Amino acid sequence: MTDASSWLDSHDQRRIVPGLERITNLAERLGDPQKDYKVIHVAGSDGKGSVCAMIYSVLRASGIRAGMFSSPFIEDRTESITVDGKRISKEDLDSVLEEVREADEGIGSTFFEILTAAAFLWFSRCGVEYAVVETGMGGREDTTNIVVPDVSVITNISMEHTGFLGNTLEEIASHKAGIIKPGRPIIVPADSPVLKILEEHAQREGSPMIEADRAKIVSLDPDGSVLSYKGNDYRIGIPGSYQSMNMPLAVEALLNSSVSDIVKDHIEDGLMDVRLEARMEKVPGMPLVIDGTHTVAGIDVLCRDMISIYGRFVTVFGVLDDKDAEGMSGILAEASDTIIVTSPDSDRAMDASRLFSIVDRNRGNALLEDSVDSAIERAMDLAEGRTVLITGSFRMAEAAIRWLRIRYARSSTAWPRSTTRDATPAGTRRV
Repeated sequence: MTDASSWLDSHDQRRIVPGLERITNLAERLGDPQKDYKVIHVAGSDGKGSVCAMIYSVLRASGIRAGMFSSPFIEDRTESITVDGKRISKEDLDSVLEEVREADEGIGSTFFEILTAAAFLWFSRCGVEYAVVETGMGGREDTTNIVVPDVSVITNISMEHTGFLGNTLEEIASHKAGIIKPGRPIIVPADSPVLKILEEHAQREGSPMIEADRAKIVSLDPDGSVLSYKGNDYRIGIPGSYQSMNMPLAVEALLNSSVSDIVKDHIEDGLMDVRLEARMEKVPGMPLVIDGTHTVAGIDVLCRDMISIYGRFVTVFGVLDDKDAEGMSGILAEASDTIIVTSPDSDRAMDASRLFSIVDRNRGNALLEDSVDSAIERAMDLAEGRTVLITGSFRMAEAAIRWLRIRYARSSTAWPRSTTRDATPAGTRRV
């Protein structure tokens, strides 16, 4: 491990210090790289990862040199920074981290602020023309909110991070609405329960607000979905009915961007090619689905989709300590034949025994396992032709992927995930 990587790892990933002073100072010392390209900025509680992935895929299908900064990463921090579909290499990440470390002298930035600065710097070095940037938490005081977006998007808003964002949907919405910038279009769900709050913020900033209606679901299957929006049918490479809200947000963001004339003829191809890990992801050759959903709203839709596509299923369930375990477990209890409770490998994880007591109140036949590995193996033994769902946290997804890597390494079957190549600086801008 290099000195730069060790320096980043010395920072507590869990430490959240709201405010833009540190990242603003850090970016200024780096030459404000976030100003070197256009940006679509995405906030929200549910679906922002899918929206980002769709926008990014369409930009790439249009021949635009695009970058994406997303969080949380599942296995490795290089996942968070991609250019033209390729993760930053560990060597290149070390290189930009070294520059960030020098610039951070006396500032004391957090882990996420450092990673965000590294992403902005790498996009500039790679000659990115357009970047898709996902907020980490909230909006107004989120580290990414130093960008001046071409377009902003706010996805569905639900109860989350109440210790930082507030105890009501209205308070949380006000934080998310902080990404709205003067005169820049803001795309929101037409059926948002906090539409009035978002509209008030948009009016205050003089920003046109575009409301995206839900798409009509034509069909759902393990590999994706077909959705109809404004008279056009689109095949989406991410499964699940929730994409009926996410896809219109992505389409409207693209059509209201400064590159709308370039991307409008490539939306169909881009949506068909989009892929996203740990979003109702079916493991090839195994009766296993991985989903990092960690909100009540997300679990509700996930369970309905699982039953629609796969029928009854067995669930492996673990959550982080700040999530609504009661709400999620109640929904899972109704949909799952069996729930096997465990705890992901994280300092923030809810103790498995505590989660078990919550789940058992909702369902009398819950089972308890000490590790995710043993929970998956027990679920596979119990499945008997049913599908196994692993959910509750992206840390659960991470553990499942590690389990799969070991499983595939012991067999002659090739690991189904594609190999990721490295991005290299290049390209002349044209947007």
